[in-house]
Amino acid sequence: ESVIVGAKSNIEVMTINLDLSWVKRELEPLFVVQKTGKWEPVIDILPDFCPIVFNPANQIIHPARYWALFRHWRGEPLSDDKEPSEWLYRGMDEVAGEVLVVLDEELQLLKDAFYRATGAEGCKAVIPLKDRLLEQYGDQIEDK
Repeated sequence: ESVIVGAKSNIEVMTINLDLSWVKRELEPLFVVQKTGKWEPVIDILPDFCPIVFNPANQIIHPARYWALFRHWRGEPLSDDKEPSEWLYRGMDEVAGEVLVVLDEELQLLKDAFYRATGAEGCKAVIPLKDRLLEQYGDQIEDK
């Protein structure tokens, strides 16, 4: 069974040699999840690859979460309160949150340095993880 925990309101993509109207007509319908009568997520075209490369998402969320889940593992099965949750994103603890904050700060510093070196416009679209999560999933986050 698959459960959609939270649908996104938009998906940002970067394309090369594809017209926006083609992307909207051919690609966007592949991702639409009908909820409360809305057509979403919609596809937004990015100016360059920077928001994809520096996007504070999987490359920092998964290491922080997995490390927090398995930090007590010492080669033996985990038990009791040390056993990981069956859900990857639900119920993240403070440890995972603290690691995420540090990784996001580092990613933002790298993005800022790249922007200073190149002036790549897409860097302006890369926002801190907290802001991104609230923007995309704010109605699903209980402890804002």
